[in-house]
Amino acid sequence: MILHTICTLINSHLLNMMYLYLGPGMDGGAISMIIAFLVSSVTFLVSLIWYPVKKIKIFFKNIFNKTTSSAPQKDSPDNK
Repeated sequence: MILHTICTLINSHLLNMMYLYLGPGMDGGAISMIIAFLVSSVTFLVSLIWYPVKKIKIFFKNIFNKTTSSAPQKDSPDNK
């Protein structure tokens, strides 16, 4: 009876340990999932910062071009 109890305890412990084994393919999946999350987070932050800065840059560039283009230029045929 004692031997049967010991075998049952060892066997149930081994069965619980077998549930912990995930396999070699699980490592690659977990690593690729972490890398994909990091890349998507960086892409999100870059798009969150870059596009408004780009729009502001274009806005100020257009304002600067409008103020300089309204002044008469030296080589224009209207000034001769």
